[in-house]
Amino acid sequence: MIALAKQESSVDRNQTFEALLPKIQQQAHIAFRHELNERRQELIAEVIANAFLAYVRLVERDLEEIIYATPLAQYAIRQVRSGRRVGCKMNVNDVTSPYARRAKDITMESLYRPKELHGEWEEMLVEDRKSRTSRDGGQSH
Repeated sequence: MIALAKQESSVDRNQTFEALLPKIQQQAHIAFRHELNERRQELIAEVIANAFLAYVRLVERDLEEIIYATPLAQYAIRQVRSGRRVGCKMNVNDVTSPYARRAKDITMESLYRPKELHGEWEEMLVEDRKSRTSRDGGQSH
């Protein structure tokens, strides 16, 4: 009997979140409307995952009566914008992490760019200004 009651309540809770989902998606879409399509879809998915986790935490604390779609979505959007991803630690030492790039003001660029006239790809040479070698290949003293 207890297992049945737990299953029914989790189904009700999932249906409650599903009822909130369209409003959460709408707010996330508005928040990230200036992003490119692929990135926007990824950010919207992150917002939904973050909102669901926040929803579950509120339900576990028996605060279901204070759950509304708009504050839940706004909280999740702020979490995603600050670099907090679901299932990922915020690693300041990982240069591919959005959190590290924001914290250390790191810019990543592709080494390959299309030639404008011929449509071919060419490799760009990147010079490290902190290198100890001089331009002619010899060691600087």
